Amino acid sequence: MTFDGAFGLIQEYHQHQLCSSSKNSNKKIYLYQHFNSKHGFTRQASIRLVTAMIHQEDPHKRKLFSVTNDTPFTLFDPHHKVKCPLSTRHDIINTPCLTQEITRKSIRRHLAGVHRLDQETINKLIKEMIK
Repeated sequence: MTFDGAFGLIQEYHQHQLCSSSKNSNKKIYLYQHFNSKHGFTRQASIRLVTAMIHQEDPHKRKLFSVTNDTPFTLFDPHHKVKCPLSTRHDIINTPCLTQEITRKSIRRHLAGVHRLDQETINKLIKEMIK
């Protein structure tokens, strides 16, 4: 996922995030988790990519995705990024929150670091978000 057009993913159309070319190519990466958490791909899209990479398919030649069948709505998890639950509050430090979108995996760090909330309050807010 370091260049536009890899496996048929066109950045202008599919709106996916590219990775920078790693200087440390020996670094272990867990592809399925990476495609889910970094890029926000759905389970099905992640499996298609991982399978192609396991089989060492050429990302320049192999087209797994198309502009006619694969849209951002079908490729990406709609809940990958969430709005900060404090975006409309005024009663806590650094509110209302100006952060537009936060990945689900970093919401706890955001609430603790930016808004200086304790774990109990963070847990309550996350529970409310899930409802």
